[in-house]
Amino acid sequence: MGEPDSAWNRTADAEGGREKGQPFNDLFLCTGDSAPSIMAEAIMARKGVDRLNGFSAGSHPTGKVNPLALKLLRELNHGVTEPRSKDWPNLPIRPRPR
Repeated sequence: MGEPDSAWNRTADAEGGREKGQPFNDLFLCTGDSAPSIMAEAIMARKGVDRLNGFSAGSHPTGKVNPLALKLLRELNHGVTEPRSKDWPNLPIRPRPR
């Protein structure tokens, strides 16, 4: 069974795929980027290690992270260092060409 494909890859070969050995980039989108997507990004950072990069963004970011989401992430020992609500066009990754 082959590796799953991801539409968001920072490095791509000439055919538009991921370079062997490079991590997959996964983007978690929600409207405000204040809780679920922030939590998914933090969980991915911890669980994905060198295989997956997690990013979160919002279509209409609130500019702040839900304090209850931060509290839960800290209680679960997820590395939470200055998370912020982000707009997706400003992310350091770009869609892979099709």
